[in-house]
Amino acid sequence: MKVNRKKMRLLLILLILLLIGGGVFVWLKYTSSGQQVSQKLPGLASKENNSEAADTDKTFVVKKGDLVLGFSQPGTVSARKKHQVKHQANTRSTIVWIIEENAKVKKGDVLVRLDTTDLENRIQDGKIELENLEKEQEIAIEAQKLEDSTQAANMKAAEDRVTKADDALRKYLRIERRQKRDSLDLTISNAENKVDDANDTYRNYKANPETDTDEEKQKEYKKKLASAQSTISSAENELENAESSRRLWKKYDNPSRLKALYNEVEQAALNMERVKVAISSSRARTKRNLNNYRLRIRRTKDNLEQNEKFLQQMTIYAPADGIVIYGNPDRPHSNPDIKPGMEVWRGMILMTIPEMSDMIVTMDLPEQYRSKVAIGNRVSITPESMPGTTLTGQIDMIPTLPVNIIFWDSSSPKVYKSTIRFDKQSPILVNGMSVQIEVTTGVIKDTLFVPVEAIFQDKERYYVYMQTSGGSKEVDVKIGQSNDRFVEILDGISEGDVVYLYRPHQGRTPSE
Repeated sequence: MKVNRKKMRLLLILLILLLIGGGVFVWLKYTSSGQQVSQKLPGLASKENNSEAADTDKTFVVKKGDLVLGFSQPGTVSARKKHQVKHQANTRSTIVWIIEENAKVKKGDVLVRLDTTDLENRIQDGKIELENLEKEQEIAIEAQKLEDSTQAANMKAAEDRVTKADDALRKYLRIERRQKRDSLDLTISNAENKVDDANDTYRNYKANPETDTDEEKQKEYKKKLASAQSTISSAENELENAESSRRLWKKYDNPSRLKALYNEVEQAALNMERVKVAISSSRARTKRNLNNYRLRIRRTKDNLEQNEKFLQQMTIYAPADGIVIYGNPDRPHSNPDIKPGMEVWRGMILMTIPEMSDMIVTMDLPEQYRSKVAIGNRVSITPESMPGTTLTGQIDMIPTLPVNIIFWDSSSPKVYKSTIRFDKQSPILVNGMSVQIEVTTGVIKDTLFVPVEAIFQDKERYYVYMQTSGGSKEVDVKIGQSNDRFVEILDGISEGDVVYLYRPHQGRTPSE
């Protein structure tokens, strides 16, 4: 019996150990199976957690505050002043040597050396041509002096003939014609006096007839009366002859004489004009020849001076301190491959040296924002390569007229090529850096606002989904101004209300 008891005790202990081990095994199995389920469906718990987070993230508590108005726009850092290094000489050449790109230079440093062989040959040819032209001009000047002397003598003779003819005309008009006219008038006057005297004598005889009947006295009286009548006839004939002479002189002699004198004056004048024309033509030819020489000499000198100036421009120096950028950084796609041996021409931009001490931001201001923006508006500038860095500034310039963003496409959007100046220059700024610009156009003090995502629109109606104890509720709102993130609320909801940032009935699937 003692043995059986011992055996029973051992069996009991063994049974207890087995029960304890089985319990542990079951517990461990249950625990591991629960972990395996969780590991197999990780999205379940996370989905529940995310749902709670989503409810928090997709709602917004309406609050009052200062609403900063504005918008975001990309921009580019650029030097306010960029020195474009161009080939200034009006001649093609090739690059003999050029400084390396991105090299730091000081004002006056050599940037480019161009081939000068062609220019030096042209300068030498120009000097020889100038010397020959100046000698030919001296010969032409001496020939002009001799021609001027001959033409002066011809002109003097023509002028003397005109003076002589004019003097003869003047003498006739002022003296000879008057003397002749006066002489004829005097002859007529004398004849008229004789006629008058003869008539007076005859009338006296008629008025005092001989009263004596003596025959001799009667004969004497009749004789005197006949003599008086004869005298009248003779005087009248003399008067008629005198008047006839004046008529003939006036009708024939005087006009003929005047015509001859005027003709002589006219011929002398025409002769002088012919001489003048000949002299003018000769002088014009001589002057034209001399002017041609002067013009050719001036052009040769100008070309020579220009080529000598071009020769100095074949070495290009740095206009300012800075860093060398090949080509035009504002139009990188149009830049040629700048290297020694390349042909260059006048006006070709070889490199650009921006003044890094005065950097600005260039911005294409969209046309729809123009009415909201004014010069002086504050901006925040964040370089895309340094998201944690923010610089401040203000709009410095907005052009009067917009341009197409694609200059050759008139249908492309219009923008205002505006500039922004920094409040303070920074050494991190480099030409060509891309930045994001936050433009502040105004601040509405102490106003209600909600995120843009909370506002929904149905035609001209604006509304939000407000969170209530019974679920979501559509509430009409009146909106005011806005920025890229928030919208001002003028009426419809109050501070402290909670609005959804999505349509609640679309935010869950039926399975949820």
